[in-house]
Amino acid sequence: MSVRKRSLLKVIVLGDSGVGKTSLMNQYVHKKFNQQYKATIGADFVTKEIQIEDRLVTLQIWDTAGQERFQSLGVAFYRGADCCVLVYDVNVLKSFDTLDNWHDEFLKQANVSDPQTFPFILLGNKVDIDGGNSRVVSQKKAKEWCASRGNIPYFETSAKEDINVDTAFICVAKTALANEHEQDIYFQNIPDVATETQLRGAPTSGGVAPAISLTDSALNHLNKMRSERNEDLCLRIGVKQGGCSGMSYTMEFESAANARPDDSFIEYNGFVIVSDPKSLLFLFGMQLDFSDALIGGGFSFKNPNATQTCGCGKSFAAEM
Repeated sequence: MSVRKRSLLKVIVLGDSGVGKTSLMNQYVHKKFNQQYKATIGADFVTKEIQIEDRLVTLQIWDTAGQERFQSLGVAFYRGADCCVLVYDVNVLKSFDTLDNWHDEFLKQANVSDPQTFPFILLGNKVDIDGGNSRVVSQKKAKEWCASRGNIPYFETSAKEDINVDTAFICVAKTALANEHEQDIYFQNIPDVATETQLRGAPTSGGVAPAISLTDSALNHLNKMRSERNEDLCLRIGVKQGGCSGMSYTMEFESAANARPDDSFIEYNGFVIVSDPKSLLFLFGMQLDFSDALIGGGFSFKNPNATQTCGCGKSFAAEM
């Protein structure tokens, strides 16, 4: 069994709606700032490659809708996080007062192995507004909060003026890497053509359920279909917009060489499933079944995230 260090770091950005989470990400990744506020719907992510000493690291930075409840985003959103960035607006006291809730609920939902050492970073954003005259949360108060939470690193930022944005996210990367020795993942039976950043599948041993599972019937039929193609293929399962309920499942065989850098590989009894991060938010915990019945046969999806399923079984709705 080989051990591969991850070169892809998953970063979750949390905070109340309107504190500037999306603006900070866009400033850091794209060097752009949009004056018009547009609320984030559900969750989305951006990526950026950076050099940390002798290492090339890909940051996968996840943005969230601050008005959404944690539970509505699903376990898949938080699992595998390497660092959590908490953001508040220095001019809005309520956004600072809710930091405790964001911090504690993240630890609850992410189910990290050691809550005491998991890396957080705090950003006090919008320090540029009114020349700092309208701020209601002092730097001293913010640093005291950080000290009470285990000396969390703190930066005061402005997405609009690009103040401390790069510095803060470099600290995020270094902090996550320093914690990485406790986050090593062991992979077995993964095709060699996959890169390090592609190997972020769910564990299938030690009593931990895989992110996507197969019934015996589905596994047998998929293996039969794959053998007929005379190729060493994996199965990509995803989600796309459309269908009578709003979203539809997608499935296709493909070579592991075609996998994208941020894909998750899920090994299930020798069969490899591939899924992209956005799809996995809606698929986490799903079981794929198969029936050869003449009526109502074929593949079916038992998805705990679906709030509504079409009669055809191929389309569903979910809250995000």
